[in-house]
Amino acid sequence: MVARVTGGDEDDPVLGTMPTIPPLTIPVPVPTIKAPAPIRSVVGTVASALPTITIKDGTVKVGIDVPAGTYVASVAPLACTWKILNGGLLGVIVGLSNGLGGKQTVHLQNGQTFTNRGCAGFLTQ
Repeated sequence: MVARVTGGDEDDPVLGTMPTIPPLTIPVPVPTIKAPAPIRSVVGTVASALPTITIKDGTVKVGIDVPAGTYVASVAPLACTWKILNGGLLGVIVGLSNGLGGKQTVHLQNGQTFTNRGCAGFLTQ
């Protein structure tokens, strides 16, 4: 793009006749617009990038100590016991297992309290 400024031979009441000014050419840079990068799908890669959470023996508050989600104890011994409570340690029992052994799966929601003993750890699923 080029801008041109012209003028000349105009009568000025104070200075008289103005001299002719040759055209002035000023190069004006034209910005280059770069196309955005293509959008790549990341479905399925987020979960694999998250660290595995392990709930060891004891009591945890879901949403504070551990995130809500599904947890599995794959090789729980017969001594594995767990319970899920709504409303804290004195709340209502919503899930319970007393020494069944084998694979144990729990679905924990924010606000619940989860206690387990002898389960060799629950891992995020």
